[in-house]
Amino acid sequence: MLWEGNTVKAHLVSNVKEKTGVHKGKIEIVTVIDKDFVTSGEDGTIKFWDFATIDNAEFDETIEVLIQPK
Repeated sequence: MLWEGNTVKAHLVSNVKEKTGVHKGKIEIVTVIDKDFVTSGEDGTIKFWDFATIDNAEFDETIEVLIQPK
């Protein structure tokens, strides 16, 4: 979930139809390095995301927003 203040801005997913999360399991670490948003998950992976893409993510008809790592 992507929060803005006290409200959910979007639910970031890797598959909109199946509502698949961006990691398998919990996201354990979130940080920003240069212009990248970096996450590390319970699945043992580290993923780099474009910060601007995440910052601009907003839902239209459904709350799910498709996002892919770099």
